[in-house]
Amino acid sequence: MIDYNEFYEWVLHSFSLDIYKTQGYLKEKDMLNLRLIKKDVPTRYMNPPMKILEDNLTALKLLCDQEDLVMIMQNYPHTASVFRDTNAALEKIAKKLKVFYVDQYKYFEKSLTQEEWNAVMTPSHINYKGHEYMAQGLTMILNNVIANLEL
Repeated sequence: MIDYNEFYEWVLHSFSLDIYKTQGYLKEKDMLNLRLIKKDVPTRYMNPPMKILEDNLTALKLLCDQEDLVMIMQNYPHTASVFRDTNAALEKIAKKLKVFYVDQYKYFEKSLTQEEWNAVMTPSHINYKGHEYMAQGLTMILNNVIANLEL
C-alpha cells in the first residue's frame, strides 16, 4: 500500500534537487518505471516523445483512480513555439483520459495584457508572478467545476 503523505514528502525532495531520494522511494514502492529519453535529443525537456508522455500520464491517471482522486492536467503558458506541440498533446491526452484540462495558455492570452505577459516571462520559464496567474486560472476553473457538481 502506498502512503501518499510519505510519497508527498519524497516528491518534495525532487524540488530540492534531491532526485535520487525520490527515485529510491519510488523504486522501493514499485512505482518507478523509467522510460528514458536519449541524451542527444536537444529538445528532450520541451518536447518529450508523445508516447512516453501519454504512457506516464495514463499511469498517473490509474493511480488517481485507485485512490479516488480527481486528476487535473494543465498546459504551460509559454509563448515559445516548442511548447505548442506538447500543449496540444496534453490536451489530446486529457480528452482521451477524460480528465479536467486547464488551458493556461488561453487563460493568459485572454486575461493578461501583452505587457503583463512579458513581465512574467523569462526566456525559458515564468516567474513567481506567472505562477500566481496560473494559480488564479486554476482556482477560477475549479470553482466553476465545483459549482456545477451535484453534491
